[in-house]
Amino acid sequence: MGLTYSLLTLAACTSFAQSDSLRIDKKLELDEIEIISAAEPLIFSQQARLVTLITKQDILLSSQSEIAGLLSFQKAIDISSRGGFGVQSDISIRGSSFDQVLVLLNGFPISNAQTGHFSLNIPMISSAIERIEVLEGSAARIYGTNAYAGAVNIVTHPSNDKKVQFTAQVGDNKYFNLGAFVNIATKKNKTFLSFQKSASDGYMENTDFRIKNFYLQSLWLERNYQLDLQLGFQQKDFGANGFYSAKYPLQYEYNAAYTGNFSLLTGKRFVSKFGLFWNRHQDQWVLNRENPAFYQNFHQLEMVGFKSNHRFSSVWGKTQIGVELKREAIWSTKLGKTQVEPKPVPWNAEYSFNYFAKRENASIFIDQQISLLPKFYTAFGFLANWNLDSKFYFFPGIDLSYELTKKWKFFGSLNQGMRLPTFTDLYYSDPSNIGNPALLAEKATSFDIGFKMNHQQLFFDVAYFLRNGKNSIDWVWVEAIEKWQTQNILEQNSQGFETSIKWSNPFGKRLLRELSVNYSFIDVRLKEAPQLTKYASTHLKHQLNLSAVVQLSSHLKSKMELSYRDRVGVFQSYDFETLQYQEIAYKEVFLLNGKLSYSQSLFTVFVDGMNLLNSHYFENGVMQAGRWVKGGLIFNLNLTN
Repeated sequence: MGLTYSLLTLAACTSFAQSDSLRIDKKLELDEIEIISAAEPLIFSQQARLVTLITKQDILLSSQSEIAGLLSFQKAIDISSRGGFGVQSDISIRGSSFDQVLVLLNGFPISNAQTGHFSLNIPMISSAIERIEVLEGSAARIYGTNAYAGAVNIVTHPSNDKKVQFTAQVGDNKYFNLGAFVNIATKKNKTFLSFQKSASDGYMENTDFRIKNFYLQSLWLERNYQLDLQLGFQQKDFGANGFYSAKYPLQYEYNAAYTGNFSLLTGKRFVSKFGLFWNRHQDQWVLNRENPAFYQNFHQLEMVGFKSNHRFSSVWGKTQIGVELKREAIWSTKLGKTQVEPKPVPWNAEYSFNYFAKRENASIFIDQQISLLPKFYTAFGFLANWNLDSKFYFFPGIDLSYELTKKWKFFGSLNQGMRLPTFTDLYYSDPSNIGNPALLAEKATSFDIGFKMNHQQLFFDVAYFLRNGKNSIDWVWVEAIEKWQTQNILEQNSQGFETSIKWSNPFGKRLLRELSVNYSFIDVRLKEAPQLTKYASTHLKHQLNLSAVVQLSSHLKSKMELSYRDRVGVFQSYDFETLQYQEIAYKEVFLLNGKLSYSQSLFTVFVDGMNLLNSHYFENGVMQAGRWVKGGLIFNLNLTN
């Protein structure tokens, strides 16, 4: 991100409970940007945690058009894709599993309790995203349950403009993408509406996909209160070649995701925010798309919740108190406990849900921020959580920072996190996998220490981190039955270091406008480690990302992104001649992406490419796409007077 950002003003009180969004005034220097990574907004330079920001400008310049792709070039983040372009991707932070990262949309939880494979099924197009915030490290005190290794918050916000945007894109493998974005604004209301449809025949057998996205956000601004309504829908179906087992290349999946939330913000000195949120996810998985009746599963997950947040300032600093109530329930043909009265599958009346499971959670948090001295900042607090089976969890934490000079800042933090087993972890079974109803909740303690430097056009940070995990959950290969089974690993420790540097206009406002480098080293150790796990032993040990933005002329701009990834561990393949499973070691890979765009006031023409080196590599045991080139047109119509 550059040193200066042209970002839209959010209302001064748009924070929500545990980390709602950033709050940014029009053109601010980096150290003036306000982030809600703690309960109360504070400026970026005060942060005692590592918070990565992907800005609107970063999104516009990126060759990636979906959330997973935008995250893939950030330090300590591992995006393992089974299918590109938003088909299905898993997110890991600092060597975690995909279930150990909490995903939020405008501060509301959207992570999937059925399985983390669906946590990035978010009905959002890139042009509607204002920014993405990534908080590294355990964060129960800040975000609540399931922020075991960190959290990702996607932020949207209607602008003050009246504008219409249309996008059309085509590319290799019969890829196409059509999108529309409309923003309207009056004195008391701001609303945006986005729609997208994309599809491709795929890059190899049974990797075709079709995706639709719709999202609406509307803000009502009154003198003494603010109302915020958000509604979203996503539908996709795709070939899932070897997604969950290499033995079955003709797997197929259908997903539908619905999301909605409504919030009320009121108060000045004593600020209160109340919100309701709802998510529904429908899933149909077929083992052989040419013979669906052979083996298939249907699932419908529903999450509903309430949040309340109150904050105020006193002689003791800034205080915030909040509560969250949440219910997650699943109807399924496979997951849960047998039901006496089956429920028909809404989208396929020939089948019925015979199983049901639910869980209910209540949590309360208190966070206190104090600036004891002009250069010293501290935030501390706790989260207390109860669930339906009467289990109680308590998670304290503290963040510290000290300004060594106007340019250099020292920071440190000690926080805890937890994750409840997903319904898949607990109950799933098929010809290749079997769940475990006796699983315990995962717990983690994270420690960070590091330095930040912010000087004019140069930003630098470096940090050491350690995460000690207890009862970590993973899928373990059981040779005796030739199946994967979920088990609690006694102890899982992750440690490493990461660093990043961003330099805007390093040679003045000439050809090279921005240079960025980030690197992370992660070492994961398992105590009493099983012979083969699906995720715990397949993290990115070394990750190096380099990017450069080049201004070729006043209208022509290019961005190149090079990534080196060294993944440890092995994955399973299946030999159809010998009818035997094989273990294959992951290999290091270089990936090069690029985008060239020509912009005028009314339109932008662009061409982008992924994997331009045509590297052959695997993620999650699935062979990834080779070189893939696309081109497109964005038409902008600004109706503001």
